[in-house]
Amino acid sequence: MSIDLQPLLKSAFYKEEEVQNASEAIERLLESYEKQKHAGARPFETVAPSDPDEQWVREGLLHRLIYYCDSEGAGVPECAGVIVAMYVGSSLYGILARRVIEWASGLLNTPPEKLRELYGTHEVETARR
Repeated sequence: MSIDLQPLLKSAFYKEEEVQNASEAIERLLESYEKQKHAGARPFETVAPSDPDEQWVREGLLHRLIYYCDSEGAGVPECAGVIVAMYVGSSLYGILARRVIEWASGLLNTPPEKLRELYGTHEVETARR
């Protein structure tokens, strides 16, 4: 089943069309965030397939994103300071990681806590044992 990314893309705080140089576009994305929030951020880069489906949302996006947030010490679901830099065709969208997790949680009818349980590093739980 194909997934409509438009509701997610509408929550982007940054959009750049016809990206020619990905590294430079990411720098502009981070500068935009820093100007708006007066704080630094770390980008999580991903490329949306032309026909995104549930498997891509789970494995290609959420699994990688939640693991990244956990490993960076940016607690899920907030993922403070993490921006998803999502390439869709030739456009780059900057979306707060927490917005991506909220969107996916609703789409998959799975609470963020369960998503973290499924895809997180589990390092905190291991350290407590």
